[in-house]
Amino acid sequence: MMSACCWLVAAGCLFFGFSIRCTCYLIRWLEISNRPGYVPAREGSAAWLPVRPSAAACRAVLLESLSSYLLLVLWLAGLLSRCRPSRRRTVAAGGAAQPRPAAAPVVVLVPGYLMNRGTMWVLRWRLRRDGYQAVIFEPGSARRPLAEHARRLGEFIAAALPAGTPVFLVGHSMGGIICRACAADYAPPSHPVHGLCTIGSPHGGTIMWSFGLGQSARDLRPGSAFLHRLENRPRTCYPVVAAAIFSDFDELVIPNENARFPGVDALPVSMVGHFMLVLDAGVYRRLRPLLARAAADFGAAGRPPQQRT
Repeated sequence: MMSACCWLVAAGCLFFGFSIRCTCYLIRWLEISNRPGYVPAREGSAAWLPVRPSAAACRAVLLESLSSYLLLVLWLAGLLSRCRPSRRRTVAAGGAAQPRPAAAPVVVLVPGYLMNRGTMWVLRWRLRRDGYQAVIFEPGSARRPLAEHARRLGEFIAAALPAGTPVFLVGHSMGGIICRACAADYAPPSHPVHGLCTIGSPHGGTIMWSFGLGQSARDLRPGSAFLHRLENRPRTCYPVVAAAIFSDFDELVIPNENARFPGVDALPVSMVGHFMLVLDAGVYRRLRPLLARAAADFGAAGRPPQQRT
């Protein structure tokens, strides 16, 4: 009896999560279909759906649902990891399993809205497997404004890494906006930023902000004062190696075009959902050349980062 109840609860959770995911994609479709000049692909069709979903789209929705469940498990594991005695780990103390490539910056990972370190473990594992050192910064309470998160990220870098250590900032979703703000305004002078990559980050805001809570969500509103300040920051505030990875199938950054970071390299991926972005091997393959370019920019002599004019 107990086993049957557990299976029913699990099935209910899976159905509920899948329903939420489909609702997000429905909101995304409504945004697209209400754009000026939109022409339905099957105009005049008697089908009850505006367009018949392709096999690739159904597969992408299923993978996105599964990835959200996996991130939930990782989030819970990250939460439980706080209960264990922690050891302060820095670059000097050997924070990575392997020696990093020569002159490679330390990668600082920042998770998204309401996420914790556990959701970045897969990406950190891939980085360490390739010999990079990676540390994770947790933004914390969503009640704080994004500017405060960015300032705390700068303080974290200064405290966790030895002076003079070059860094490469990688942020998923809201974490990418925090990385961008930190690189522009709060990066510690003792830790030069040699690279910046955002993954599925709403640089132009997202209409899904209204489903969030706290000042962090309000700062992601399209046209917010915080995003307006970021838009007015010159390109020279950011390192030469800067890019934005974004998807045409993102159900939380709506419209999808708002995930573009004006003035930096645009690296689009197709049929990858918002949560799948941080788990997808193809996204990581887009990130690896950026790390190599940042290492080349730093150089064996540890020269200061160049800025693009």
